[in-house]
Amino acid sequence: MFKKFLCINVFSAISLSTAIASSFYVGPGLTYADLESDNVSYSGISPAVYVGYGAWARNWLYLAAEIFGTAKSMNVNRGDNDKDSLFKTDYNYGVSLVPAINMDDVLIGYVRLGYIRTKFPNLDTVHGAYQLGVGMEGSITDCWSLRGEYVYTPYSSVNGVGTVRSNQVTVGLIYRFEPLLRSTENWIL
Repeated sequence: MFKKFLCINVFSAISLSTAIASSFYVGPGLTYADLESDNVSYSGISPAVYVGYGAWARNWLYLAAEIFGTAKSMNVNRGDNDKDSLFKTDYNYGVSLVPAINMDDVLIGYVRLGYIRTKFPNLDTVHGAYQLGVGMEGSITDCWSLRGEYVYTPYSSVNGVGTVRSNQVTVGLIYRFEPLLRSTENWIL
């Protein structure tokens, strides 16, 4: 009987602390993407939007799931080579898991593990790929934070062009409906 009582109380305490330290978040961003294949490259800037839900699993480990999307990219290539515009994108969208580590009272570091679908209008295709990235997010106020990240995406066999590698740098502003970082002195775990 004591074991059942203990198990129920521990489970309740874990659930309560996680529920208090979880929230939805949204935010805009700006993404610079450099896409390249053997002899072709494209650089563009796109507006982005993020929507996610995250919770503290421990007082040092944050886990989030996120959906994201970007709109049509604006060309920042210097040359007028028509071949370079092959990788211009109309949009992309995807989903990511974002585990993060609390570094101090203001800053978290995170890894992005995701999947993205991208529309290449000049190649007449929508192609998917996995993503791997790293980033930092710092609190500006209790609910607002600024984030910056680098993401690598290898698209394999894009409509006869071959493997396309994407290197992205994104800067974003995030609004959390509950504060991300707060004092953890009274937490059970």
